[in-house]
Amino acid sequence: MIMSLLRRREAGILLMIILFCAFVGFMRPRFLTLDQFRIILLLIPLILIGAMGQMLVIIARHVDLSIGSIQGLAAMLTALMFKFHPEIPWGFGFVVAIGVGLGLGVINGVLVTAFNLPAIIVTLGTLSLYRGLTFIVSNAKQ
Repeated sequence: MIMSLLRRREAGILLMIILFCAFVGFMRPRFLTLDQFRIILLLIPLILIGAMGQMLVIIARHVDLSIGSIQGLAAMLTALMFKFHPEIPWGFGFVVAIGVGLGLGVINGVLVTAFNLPAIIVTLGTLSLYRGLTFIVSNAKQ
């Protein structure tokens, strides 16, 4: 049973992750603390949400390079909304963030489908555009 598990391709990846964590823990002892583990667990859902979106793009045989810039711009606009209007309910913040991300994703999709452009080129361009907009909206504070 154990030998069949060790022969799988994933066993090598798991071993490399364990060795990497051990190395980083040796170099930086604070890395292997419960507080750090809690922070990692809190960040996993954010990464998984982005990964699910990327999965749909990959299934369609495309590449989306702008996902990080879309998340950044959506987060910045939502944070600014709460900064200037703290009375707004937090649930509305989720709606705004998802709406901004959806709108920017639709722009990417329209550019790819309507103009028959390669997704990698479109998303490379919108990556820079959305990152620049984040920079402008934040008054050059990222």
